[in-house]
Amino acid sequence: MSRKLCSLMILPLLISSCVHIPSDAQLCHYRNSIRAKSAEKPIAGNFSELAQLKNRDFDLCNAVLFVSKQMDPQTDIQSNLDYLNELSAELAYRLEGKTDYRAKVVTLNNFIWDKGFFCPNPFWKDYNPAKFEKLWYIDCSSFTDFLKSKQGNCLTMSLLYLILADKTGLPLYGSAIPGHLFVRYDDGVNRLNIETTAKGLNFTDQDYIDSYGDDLAKLRTYYLTNLTREQSFGCFMLNSGSRYFFRNNMKRSLFYFMVGNNFNPEDPALINGMAEVYFLTGDYDNALSAFSKVLNINPYNPEPYCKMGMIYLKKGNSGIARSFFHKSTREKHHNLNEFFHKGLSYYCLGNYDKAIQYFSQINEQYPSHYDNLYFISCIQSIKGNKKKAIDYLQKAISINPQLKRRAQSEGAFLNIRNEPGFIDLIT
Repeated sequence: MSRKLCSLMILPLLISSCVHIPSDAQLCHYRNSIRAKSAEKPIAGNFSELAQLKNRDFDLCNAVLFVSKQMDPQTDIQSNLDYLNELSAELAYRLEGKTDYRAKVVTLNNFIWDKGFFCPNPFWKDYNPAKFEKLWYIDCSSFTDFLKSKQGNCLTMSLLYLILADKTGLPLYGSAIPGHLFVRYDDGVNRLNIETTAKGLNFTDQDYIDSYGDDLAKLRTYYLTNLTREQSFGCFMLNSGSRYFFRNNMKRSLFYFMVGNNFNPEDPALINGMAEVYFLTGDYDNALSAFSKVLNINPYNPEPYCKMGMIYLKKGNSGIARSFFHKSTREKHHNLNEFFHKGLSYYCLGNYDKAIQYFSQINEQYPSHYDNLYFISCIQSIKGNKKKAIDYLQKAISINPQLKRRAQSEGAFLNIRNEPGFIDLIT
């Protein structure tokens, strides 16, 4: 990443210890203005009302706080709203008289970071999506928890930027690449990307493309565009649904993905989330339809091809299944999930040597990836390496006990089915 860092323009930072703290009298006018503006926007009482708040009546702050309370009934919407309004009033005071767009962005950046908000694993240090574990990404996705702890990820940091911008009149937009959200200042003349996980470091669009891969340049109908507030809210719903997904609450997860899709129908990650739920709950026809939509938006992702191949195997159509698996292995991978599904496609094609190359590399970086451990166990069993097969399966089950049931009917374990160690594991 060092080559790309050389091309970055780092915005000058103010010395936080020298920042003047405004008095109540100085903030009074700004507080009244922010509160009055906030009161004009309705807060939904239920999801049906939320769905009707489009365009002029939609408020990102209110929508995020409403959903936060649905996920955690202990959430106090008014106290969080008051806190955000107070932050906005002070920011408005600091923006007063700033006319140059760079000065406005510097003021915004310094204000957020001087208030103590931070990201524990900044994007700019080494952007490699394979190194971001799903649970860290999801666990930092509660916006109200973030307001308390001040530790966030790209989603919550970007939401704070956007909400403060809405309340103070700054022309900021969310912008996405696969697996990542940042914000962009764009007043129609001046345009500047703001990396919200790294104190506002400026990446150009080409920097993001170089970091992710050339395929990103072909996907700019959604990625790297200025997202509407509704679309940015859809990104929040993606993470909210994913939190339920990783807790195995598929019904609630699907509901949140569908709400997000209503606000952001062009995000392939939301559609893929819906497809995953359909796939895992056995609704294969809806899964095939959703995965096809994902590929219409992003045909360079190996995962949907792999999953569609697995569905056709379950439907008994091995010929079509193999064609999808072959397609999956031809596509480049850009993150850990896609890397895993390329290995899984080789496994389904019976190319165990190639599959074990992928799975072993994942195991070196992420020894707690239980699905990966499970398939390594399957391959070791198929190859007759009984002890290794049982050892890897034991590791997988110790992380995810639900794999016991899956292993009971796993055909790949034929060679170890009568081994005492295997029997002890699955009973």
